[in-house]
Amino acid sequence: MGHLLMIESWVGSMSRLLPRTVRESGHEFTFLTRDLHHYLRSAPEGASHPLLGAHNVLTLDTNDTQALLPRVERLHAALGFDGVITSCDYYLPAVAEVAARLGLPGAPPGAVADACRKDATRRVLRAAEVPGPRFAVCADWAQTTEAAREIGYPLVIKPVDLCAGMFVRRVDDEDDLFRPSTGPWPTSPSTRAASGAPRRCSSKNSSKAPK
Repeated sequence: MGHLLMIESWVGSMSRLLPRTVRESGHEFTFLTRDLHHYLRSAPEGASHPLLGAHNVLTLDTNDTQALLPRVERLHAALGFDGVITSCDYYLPAVAEVAARLGLPGAPPGAVADACRKDATRRVLRAAEVPGPRFAVCADWAQTTEAAREIGYPLVIKPVDLCAGMFVRRVDDEDDLFRPSTGPWPTSPSTRAASGAPRRCSSKNSSKAPK
């Protein structure tokens, strides 16, 4: 039987499926979160949330990876973890850092960090001479406007540090750039709030060619 450290989880079905699967596979897990109630609010009425089946539920600031590392190291000495997992895209870099610090299996932290930021991924691919669309990384809307004019319309605009297709938009012209649907992105409870990272966006050519 293995003892897994689960750092945060996705809200919704994965927050129920992953812990259930771990336990049904004969393993146990410790759940590490900064806000347990963030998950419990999504539990079906009258049912116990599977995350509460953790061997331990611990509260730490999971958004501050550097402060987290020595604390998890002490937890590992006391509890003994065999692996580090998450079902939440936002915490993949933290999982990689923790696994490396504890000497447990995992992907290289640098590679995970690059894969989880769209601007870093573009730079890595460009350095490796992998063909791709023109792009620019912008810190504010003035830079975005200038970059869009240089790249040319239509283009795709996206935040660099949100997962999958969150707030990704096709923009056909400058008027479209500032429409409410493509304006500054809101912070919602299901995104990684209070991350401390500056919000940047990446703009790239839009292509109708197959991916």
